[in-house]
Amino acid sequence: MDCQCPVAGYCERYKRKMMGRMHHICHGDAIMPNGTLMPEAKREAYQRLWLADANGEARPVPTHSEPPTPAKNYGPGKELELLWASLKLTIKPSCPCKGMLLKMNEWGPQGCRDHKDEIVEHLRIHKGNFGLTEKTVATLMAVKTGLAFKINWMDPFPDCVDIAIERAEAKERSPKHPIPKHP
Repeated sequence: MDCQCPVAGYCERYKRKMMGRMHHICHGDAIMPNGTLMPEAKREAYQRLWLADANGEARPVPTHSEPPTPAKNYGPGKELELLWASLKLTIKPSCPCKGMLLKMNEWGPQGCRDHKDEIVEHLRIHKGNFGLTEKTVATLMAVKTGLAFKINWMDPFPDCVDIAIERAEAKERSPKHPIPKHP
């Protein structure tokens, strides 16, 4: 079940306030204690419970799911994080962008192209997590690194996502930068 609420607040589907972690679970970008994205089966179990509550039904009996697989630690999400780091932007632990970066790694370059609108919209919604000082430093670093001449500063997110995808693909093709394989 896809989340229909782009931001936290009252959810019509579940007839409840979806704030903080509940919204992240529903939206699919909740981070587990081990640093991985919450497994889809666990997310769906929460959604079934919320839907039963909203409809006044008996709660379904939770089932135990498979142990979580390790997070894929490389891909377009990692490249976007490195791009931001080159601009001296650090993602705060409380920012849901970390979950989006993990999703991007799981999707890979083609999946990120397929989900580009979703990624860009997510980044636009959460851009307020960076303050004026951070944005000013990022602008100066972008000029210094030459990135400022490759992106549209009126709306940098689409171009930054494209650059991250291109960098991930280049590293996948390069024998000098072997991509770590995970099970």
